[in-house]
Amino acid sequence: MATMYPEMFIFASYPVTVVDKLDGPARGQSIAETRPYENLNNGEKKHRIAFDIHYDMFFHNFMSILTGRE
Repeated sequence: MATMYPEMFIFASYPVTVVDKLDGPARGQSIAETRPYENLNNGEKKHRIAFDIHYDMFFHNFMSILTGRE
C-alpha cells in the first residue's frame, strides 16, 4: 500500500540490519537503529521505513474499495 499511496504514510530513513544467525528467536528479523546518537552517517545504507499512517486517508481508501464507491 505504501508503494501505491506514499502520501498516506509518514516515513523516516534509518540503517537496517537483518539478523542472519541460524539459531535463536531473532533469526530473520529486520532491526532499524532509531537511536539518535547511533544515526551518525558512517557510510551505512539507510532504508525508508513507514512509521505512521494518516488514518483518515486510509479509512477513506479502505471504505471506497470495500463498498465500490468514491
